[in-house]
Amino acid sequence: MHIPTDATTRLAEPAAEVSSADWQDQPLSALIRHILDGHHTFTRTELQRLDGLSRKVVSMHRARHPQLVQVHALLAALADDLGPHLQKEEIVLFPYVVALEAAGDGAAPAPFGSVEDPVRMMNMEHEQVVELLKRMREVTGSYSPPDGACATTSALYAGLSALDRADDAQPALPSTRGTRRIGTYSTR
Repeated sequence: MHIPTDATTRLAEPAAEVSSADWQDQPLSALIRHILDGHHTFTRTELQRLDGLSRKVVSMHRARHPQLVQVHALLAALADDLGPHLQKEEIVLFPYVVALEAAGDGAAPAPFGSVEDPVRMMNMEHEQVVELLKRMREVTGSYSPPDGACATTSALYAGLSALDRADDAQPALPSTRGTRRIGTYSTR
């Protein structure tokens, strides 16, 4: 798929500072830049850091705290789901939405039918992540470290909690804003 140069340039521009309540009135390219700079960067960095902490904690404390093995498995499942999901947003969906926004009715046809199709898929994947995070909260007792937890275990639980809160706080692309805004650019 060819994304026009100005659409790629728009993705490279820094996002403006906007309060969460104001995203409805912002261009989609600004929202996407905010998601990329904030949520995607944080998620990748934090998943990598938490994986290291989790491996260390499991190797040291699995006998005394067997739930740590399940925490590690859930973290791995979360990373396995989020890695490809973030890539699809960055490589397919977001550049196309920015190109649609820039071109309006003159946009090239999408290779995936309507832009609503990948948005629907992204939302289904978001729901899988929500379920994994729900299970993580259950296994960790809402991210409360076990009694007598070491500093590394406490850091792991605090990081998992921050990752969960970041997922809740991310502004949403169209389904919650209504695919009407993106749907107006539908190429069906």
